[in-house]
Amino acid sequence: MGIPLPEIAAPVVAFIELICGTLLILGLFTRPVGVLLAVDMIVALIAVHLPAGLWVGEGGYEFVAVLGVASLALALTGAGRFSLDGAFLRGRAPAWLS
Repeated sequence: MGIPLPEIAAPVVAFIELICGTLLILGLFTRPVGVLLAVDMIVALIAVHLPAGLWVGEGGYEFVAVLGVASLALALTGAGRFSLDGAFLRGRAPAWLS
């Protein structure tokens, strides 16, 4: 795929997608996790999917773009009251965290 330093990049991306995806589902550290996942999807879009076109059936960037935009939207809006951040911290967390 042409990603530089694949021995380092692959574990980092696997960690971000697995651990940060799980944290996002639980609603923990939503804003920083959303930013990490959005950056991950931007790199995947540019490095892998962009040359294949739009449609995901042909290896395109349709799904990657939706995931990136959704992650960015969660990073900008926060977790909300039904998240674990909202349940545990109840307004005591800094705005950039939840």
